[in-house]
Amino acid sequence: MAALTAAEKLTEAREALHSLLTGKRSVMMQYEGTRVQFTQANVDELRQYIAQLEGEVDPTKRRRPFRVFGY
Repeated sequence: MAALTAAEKLTEAREALHSLLTGKRSVMMQYEGTRVQFTQANVDELRQYIAQLEGEVDPTKRRRPFRVFGY
């Protein structure tokens, strides 16, 4: 079985997020070389993974660090 491209991983991750947000309790997927189970409790980690993949697929979407300025 051939390795998935970043675009294919992104599609899989977005589908997993959609499943979690529409009521599925957990999803299993390949993440950073291992099988990982995502749940509602770690949906933010899945969102970070999606952002990382978006940056790989389209470097113009890469998130830049932000600064917090005091008032």
